[in-house]
Amino acid sequence: MIYFLLSLFLGFIAVIQGGLNKQITQDWGLAGAVTINSSILLLIVIIFAVITASFPQYFPNIFIPKFNWATWKWWYIIPAFCGFALIAGIPYAISKQGALIVFLAIVVGQMLCSLFWDYYMEAIPISPKRIIGAFLAIAGLAITVWR
Repeated sequence: MIYFLLSLFLGFIAVIQGGLNKQITQDWGLAGAVTINSSILLLIVIIFAVITASFPQYFPNIFIPKFNWATWKWWYIIPAFCGFALIAGIPYAISKQGALIVFLAIVVGQMLCSLFWDYYMEAIPISPKRIIGAFLAIAGLAITVWR
């Protein structure tokens, strides 16, 4: 239940982040909003890495930094590009069609991608229940978008 609530919370903050970035964009432009976000994020990440490395006993093992350049892979840069696309793309999309449609479309995209990710990367089969759930999300998006 705690992880479901965490996921729900992350959904809330994604909308808040996108909406506030749209507001920042009005004053600073989209490039300025992305720069502000990325700069503050870098500071937060550095502080977080120092705290988790200094006090590992207070954090789950997954949070502890294990920097090892010997294990570096080229594709480690992909999540950063994904993050940039989200930070830059969501406020732009919200300004064109509103938060509800944007985030419904994001959820549908996440569900469709998740089906394939789970199947190919996590070895979780694509079941009829999962396909029906994704279809219902797509239907919900269609109903919301249809004018």
